[in-house]
Amino acid sequence: MSDFPPPPLVLTPRVADLVTITDLGYHSACWLWRGRLSRNGYGRVLVDGVEQSAHRWLFQLYIRSVGRKSHLDHLCRNRQCVNPEHLEIVTPRENYRRRDARLTVGNR
Repeated sequence: MSDFPPPPLVLTPRVADLVTITDLGYHSACWLWRGRLSRNGYGRVLVDGVEQSAHRWLFQLYIRSVGRKSHLDHLCRNRQCVNPEHLEIVTPRENYRRRDARLTVGNR
């Protein structure tokens, strides 16, 4: 086991055409989705004729599969970001708990 962090993700040409790399103050740059967005601000992509969440598609492309019942939490707090390094697999309950905690703190 290495004490070194994993190398940064390298954008494939297809993905590079779909995102804008933007430093928004998180530990690394956000990959902002330039394609279609849902009403809630999440990127959407058509893969093999099926529309799905862009952040979930890229996480599975770069990192690993995500169970159907699992959520991906945007650690950078930007729904338009699809950088897999900014996403964490969580249970729906944990995702809602984190969202509610952010809303509570933000309303003080």
